[in-house]
Amino acid sequence: MSIVDSQYNPPSWSTVTSYLGRMAEDVQRQLSEKLAAVQSVNLTLDIWSDRRMRAYLGVTAHYVVHGMHELSSSLLACSRFSGSHTGDRVAAELESTLDMYDIKHKIDYVVTDNAANMKKAMTIALYGMENCKEGDADDEAAIDNPEIWQDVDDTDQHKILREGECSLSERTTFLL
Repeated sequence: MSIVDSQYNPPSWSTVTSYLGRMAEDVQRQLSEKLAAVQSVNLTLDIWSDRRMRAYLGVTAHYVVHGMHELSSSLLACSRFSGSHTGDRVAAELESTLDMYDIKHKIDYVVTDNAANMKKAMTIALYGMENCKEGDADDEAAIDNPEIWQDVDDTDQHKILREGECSLSERTTFLL
């Protein structure tokens, strides 16, 4: 920059960090206000790794803004996920994200992969089954309980897409 403008004084690292922190808080506040106005929120989440094998948990909210009748999607979290990928740890991260935006009571549908840790995380985070421990004999019964999990066939998927309605009284997880 000295060639372009010898008078330019770049901001310090602490100034940039402070500014980015305030910007992130503003975006989070605005998103929280938007989500407070919606009736139903649906989630997609996944854990993946970059080329250096660092894991990340991504949580995206999908919702319809009242009055606009337009589908919106917002990234709620894309955070480093170090350590073991157990259902308990995934649930804790998900609960933290849902608490940050105060939307846990608005979740209707969740789309995730069919991994056992994701099933367990949904069981803990959304259905309050904290007493399920890794490796317990009751895990299979809790995870595969037809009351809380529903694999949707193609006919039902088309019906859901056509009707565009969500049941607020029933949570469903779509397993890919």
